[in-house]
Amino acid sequence: MPCPAARFTLKYFLMTKLAIVLIVCFTLPAAASSYGQENISLRLDNVTIKDVLKAIEDQGSYRFVYKTSVLSRGQRRTSVAVDRTPLTEVLALLLKNSALTYRKINERLYVIMDSVTVHREAEAPPVTGKVTDGSGNGLSGVTIQEKGTGNATTSREDGTFTLTTAKEDPTLEFSLIGYAPQEVRVAGNRTVSVSMQLQNKELQQIVVIGYGTQRKGDLTGAVATVKAENFVKGSVTDAGQLIQGKVAGLTVISPSGDPTGNTQILLRGQTTLMGANQNPLVLIDGIPGDLRTVAPQDIESMDVLKDGSAAAIYGTRGTNGVILITTRRASGNNRSDVEYNGYVSTQAIARKLNLSTAADFRAQIKAGLRKTEMADNGASTDWVKAITRTPVIQSHNLTFRGGNSTTNYLINGNYNNSPGMFLKSFNQVFSGHADFNHSMFNNKLRINLNLFSSSRKWNGFNGNIYRQATLQNPTSPLKNSDGTWFQELTKFDYENPVSDLMESDGQNNESNARYKGAVIFTPISGLKLSGIVSYGKRMIDSGYMETKQHVSTLRDGKNGYAKVASGESIDRLIEL
Repeated sequence: MPCPAARFTLKYFLMTKLAIVLIVCFTLPAAASSYGQENISLRLDNVTIKDVLKAIEDQGSYRFVYKTSVLSRGQRRTSVAVDRTPLTEVLALLLKNSALTYRKINERLYVIMDSVTVHREAEAPPVTGKVTDGSGNGLSGVTIQEKGTGNATTSREDGTFTLTTAKEDPTLEFSLIGYAPQEVRVAGNRTVSVSMQLQNKELQQIVVIGYGTQRKGDLTGAVATVKAENFVKGSVTDAGQLIQGKVAGLTVISPSGDPTGNTQILLRGQTTLMGANQNPLVLIDGIPGDLRTVAPQDIESMDVLKDGSAAAIYGTRGTNGVILITTRRASGNNRSDVEYNGYVSTQAIARKLNLSTAADFRAQIKAGLRKTEMADNGASTDWVKAITRTPVIQSHNLTFRGGNSTTNYLINGNYNNSPGMFLKSFNQVFSGHADFNHSMFNNKLRINLNLFSSSRKWNGFNGNIYRQATLQNPTSPLKNSDGTWFQELTKFDYENPVSDLMESDGQNNESNARYKGAVIFTPISGLKLSGIVSYGKRMIDSGYMETKQHVSTLRDGKNGYAKVASGESIDRLIEL
């Protein structure tokens, strides 16, 4: 029977996945409440159009929006007699032979307007263009708004944009933090090009370092930023390998062929003076984590803080440096995107030890260079080859994003299956990430919801097995003639490495969840109030067993061996 910790882990994991699905379903901008059409019954004589609209509103199902000046054009008297008739048919009958029409906003709200204006709006094509900086490079994230209206959009990654306007000759407002705002009048030509200039050259001397800012001149080059386009391409085991060789003074190494092994990152002189804890502090969207709790394909940029003054705001946690990871966000460019990327790769030992083969061993015995206790056992075995394989590693990443400048979303799913070079070692991870943003009150209030969940299964590799493979007599067989494992247990610390692998088994299961909510309120220019709440939970259970044919029984008399373990950690953060 599964242990209570395992059952609790499974239940918690399922609840986490269900919570993400429910949040996605209820927060996507594309989702909307569905109402059934309610029919209208009216009997009115010699009334105005306004009287009829008010009578429909009094039935409590619908609301109408209109300008009094527009509605006054339809002040002719009419009579209406309908019974259980759909609203669209009632409006078509009511506005027949008038200069008015209607537009459906949602299931409950309708706008009454001048049909001539609607016709003009329909004829006006959208405004398109491109926004660049002073060097001619495309600027992304620029807000473009039609002056005097709520019509707005943001520029794409290459600086291009498309905006539907209410007027034929609108005035567009362009704004981006750090750049001087501009107004451009669109007349005739519906394609515009705008070059934005830095508002203050001193702004170039400011660098964001987490919770605070510092002058760039004070950092002495100790803050490095690596964008997604400059990441290491190809097969990577975790986020650390994305910036391998990209930052001066940063050492990134993979210490073994174990697929579950973490990348080691050494900063600020730790390569020569090895401290007790050499790992830098890792913050993912401002929340503490590690390099394995985020999918490499889901990262937008990585900032490395090596300077003591830059990392000082993190206290002793930043002693070994700080790595700030920013995940991908929704673009909000009024279009929906689906993006897939994946890779298939393999691994091999780059530099093999020059070990004696069976032929070398026999030649050394014949020449008297080997002592008699290392006898020729009559076989030819490559022990390192016997415990290794050529793995096929695959990774798949799928991203959905869309929305507009007011409400946008990003949903990402990642699957990585990494068998190890050594037999029975593997690392399998499935992770999901969702990011939702909403702004209101002319961007004075912004709300962000960031969700992450992952499920991981793995089995590491015992380094002693590789050590045993390098010690074995190459003339010894894997098994005896009766099918049992060949062993020489009278020799100290000398075991058949293949037997150790095949007569043992184990697996670790881990689930990670990280939830973050942020609210930013800017009531006036220069004053920003913000709050962050986050919750993270990590649960792990593991099991390991050895059969009665394992060396622990044959030599140590254990009569088989098994163990199970579980653990849980919770992180809570409130920041105001």
